[in-house]
Amino acid sequence: MDSMMPTMNFLRIGCGLLCGLVTVSRAEPPEWSATPDAVISLKTTEGTMRYNLAEFTVEPGARVKLHLENEDGLQHNLVLIKAEGSAATGLAFAQEIWAGGEAALARGWMPSDSAKVLAASRLLDPKGNEDLYFVAPRKAADYPFVCTVPGHATIMNGIMKVRQSKPAFKDLQYRLYEGEWTALPDFASLTPVISGPVPGGLITLDVIGKRKPDKFALVFEGTFEVAEDDEYEFFLGSDDGSRLILDGEGELEANGIHPFKTVSKKLPLTKGLHSLQVHYFEAMGGEGLALAAKRKKGGLLNFSRDNPDSFGKRTPPPPVIALRPVREGEAVIYRNFIEGSSPRGIAVGYPGGVNICWDADVCNVALVWRGAFMDAGRHWTGRGVGAQPPMGFDVASAAKGYPLQILTNPEETWKEFSIGTIKSEKDVPDPQKEISLKLPNPDYQFRGYRLDAKRFPEFRYRFRKLEVTDRFEPELFSGGAQGLRRVITFKGETEPRTMQRVAIVQGEPDAEGYHPAGPIAVRVVGGAVQLRPGQGGRELLVAVTAPQELEVHYRWFSVMGGKAPGAP
Repeated sequence: MDSMMPTMNFLRIGCGLLCGLVTVSRAEPPEWSATPDAVISLKTTEGTMRYNLAEFTVEPGARVKLHLENEDGLQHNLVLIKAEGSAATGLAFAQEIWAGGEAALARGWMPSDSAKVLAASRLLDPKGNEDLYFVAPRKAADYPFVCTVPGHATIMNGIMKVRQSKPAFKDLQYRLYEGEWTALPDFASLTPVISGPVPGGLITLDVIGKRKPDKFALVFEGTFEVAEDDEYEFFLGSDDGSRLILDGEGELEANGIHPFKTVSKKLPLTKGLHSLQVHYFEAMGGEGLALAAKRKKGGLLNFSRDNPDSFGKRTPPPPVIALRPVREGEAVIYRNFIEGSSPRGIAVGYPGGVNICWDADVCNVALVWRGAFMDAGRHWTGRGVGAQPPMGFDVASAAKGYPLQILTNPEETWKEFSIGTIKSEKDVPDPQKEISLKLPNPDYQFRGYRLDAKRFPEFRYRFRKLEVTDRFEPELFSGGAQGLRRVITFKGETEPRTMQRVAIVQGEPDAEGYHPAGPIAVRVVGGAVQLRPGQGGRELLVAVTAPQELEVHYRWFSVMGGKAPGAP
């Protein structure tokens, strides 16, 4: 076997059934398996339907060992494809496989044409693992990887970046200075406290060692070789000040005290050796330094250990804190700012990977989705600002706004929110400009929620003279499709023409009475359904006559894919 061929050399798939019955024959690892050029460790994270890495970088032609661990409770795989592109490219690839139906299932959700694949794992059971060996393409580009189990690729995807990252320097040296500056100093008048060669041949602030990372300056100096005449675009990024000197001429500068920022300039370089200096100082707070050059004819020269793709992104994203129930079979509740709801959103993650967000401002469900629940990283670290979107996929908003209304006539527009106007202009004593804002609706009073033994909440509210409860629980349909069962009870006095708006639907219902509504279908039991034109489709209404109990069933169209231990 030619180990330099960037093909799916180490996996052959025959016909069979899912979950241990797929016929997979494994070739012996290549001769270089003990000494790969790069080792990548990739994991599926428990309960989040994600890989732990959104991207990783290897060099063109590198011999790669990829260790894949499935820490989740569902089956997953990993397929690395040849097509250059983005995560959307990987999703489109997976969707082609899903369209294969039973034939794709028999192949363990692998493509019928393996020529599109660089490397692929088998379908890993929970807590399973596998080592993949492949040779990276020689072309520098982005190559997507995905989990091809149905439904997973929408969030289980990433990018392998193929980049030339060998040190550009031949003889990189550094000089370290200590002092306080607000701009780059005159290094010719200063005496370094230490100097020497830079280990690894790439610019890095690690040369300061155990010194406090404030109030210091550095000069890096070395030579690099250009193979042919070409135009190079240099990128210099720093926090605080920096300067690039090329062949004795100052070319780029980001001086002064500032957060990490990047400057760039295109310069022609002739074939042969060139000298390069980088001056840098750090005052207080954050620090960083990175330098790279991009060839017009293609290719990248890395002068620093920092990846050029990280320029301008020195502030790390918040850590992923995936919320999940403490005990099996229970729900988990998250109250915070949730994207798609008012500030009074209450998110609930149910067993089986189905979730809701109930909006206490309007006393109605705002969102339903499946897969992972919520990521609390944004709110539980730092200042915790902003609204967090659901962590899963197939997010649907069946019918936003208030759930109940007394219709004076069949054509009356549904009132989703209470909107008022006030006059307001900054620094104007007698403002005339009117602005709109949402106001509390006096017809509604949120009365909290109660938790049952499984911590499933029952939401309670009052609408005029009606006492209403609203409860959800997971539901599994024949064929493995997921869903939610919602039970709404009405007690008290019903005023004439009181209607519940359940959803905005599109198209005609199926034989079981399910109406399509985006990524879900909706069915009502316990009331006469009325349909009328509405914005974005048709409004599905039900007349309310207390005492009454309505059941609303939400069903996703596709099976999420992957099985947990003991699943049928």
